[in-house]
Amino acid sequence: MDESSLEQEFLDLPSDPNAALVQFFKRMNERLDAGAYSESEYVLAMETFIEVYAPADLVVRRFSSEKISIDDISAKYFNSYISELRKVCLVEQIRLSKANSMAVFEYIRIQKEFKLEIRDLVEKVKEKIENSEVELDKKDSLMKKLNHFLHELDQSRTRIAAFSAASIQLASATGSVAKELEPAVGLMERIRKLLGTGSEDNPQLIWEARKQIEGPRKQLEDHYSE
Repeated sequence: MDESSLEQEFLDLPSDPNAALVQFFKRMNERLDAGAYSESEYVLAMETFIEVYAPADLVVRRFSSEKISIDDISAKYFNSYISELRKVCLVEQIRLSKANSMAVFEYIRIQKEFKLEIRDLVEKVKEKIENSEVELDKKDSLMKKLNHFLHELDQSRTRIAAFSAASIQLASATGSVAKELEPAVGLMERIRKLLGTGSEDNPQLIWEARKQIEGPRKQLEDHYSE
């Protein structure tokens, strides 16, 4: 990785450090999966980002302060590094999505045609959790939150607090459990989008907020498909 190619990776990032972290992490993972960067180059890029943007999350700062030689990164360290970054970014992505899409609404009215699809997705999330290695007490906690959300879904006005709490708890998983729960986290993101597009309260506002979230992702997809 030369200096010029590293500079290119910092183009078009949001000004907010934590929002930039989420987007940069996705970008680097795509590079790594494509074989464009080695593990040491990946860590170098992430450490450079952390130094420049100084995101607020203490977990990220802790890793950047370990001062491990870039040329002497073990597989164990790298897997731990990726796992912690994934946790930070998933939590931050949910926080940003909630803030931009529908956090202004404590209760929302959901159109009937969206409720069935949302319920089906929630049941799939529950199935993923039930078949996972999540500790029993945490599994019970997640199930209670999701069941409470399903109860709210039957009401004329749906309170979204239980859904938000379950989303954050899922995204906070670490290690092998985090990897195992990634499909459930993806399903929760689909539900979040349906809650936005299916809302009767202010669909235009939510739709515009959604486009702000989808915009950078679409730009990245276009960039890498060229």
